Amino acid sequence: IAGGHAGLPCVRIRPWHPRDCLPEVVRPRPAPEGHPLPGAKNETRPEYIAFSGTHNLPWTLARARSMGALTKGSTVDKALQTRKKTDFDVLVDILVNAVRDQRPLDIRHFKQPYNAHREATTSTYLDTEKRRKKVLQ
Repeated sequence: IAGGHAGLPCVRIRPWHPRDCLPEVVRPRPAPEGHPLPGAKNETRPEYIAFSGTHNLPWTLARARSMGALTKGSTVDKALQTRKKTDFDVLVDILVNAVRDQRPLDIRHFKQPYNAHREATTSTYLDTEKRRKKVLQ
């Protein structure tokens, strides 16, 4: 019989479970149903623990959390670089990154036949300094 006392109307027969055949000594506890009551010992999840003040992180954990913060190109690195720049420098950097890094071929360009004595053709790649110079012209 489960629920209430024997003489109350809420009495109902508990459904049979395979663990009922085992002796009470080795019978496993029934699976927990519902939510734990306040103050129970199973409220150990971090969101249930009341605020107990601040404390320092262990050195290893702090190092692991900040390992990628100062690498080149990270958000913190960009903020530190931008903080030291004027608005004009930021504008120039944006325009330099917007310029193509490959110089377009001339309209009259054609593939020349092979000649072992001809000088090697120059690269069409524009590095950052050349693009910056082009923007500032």
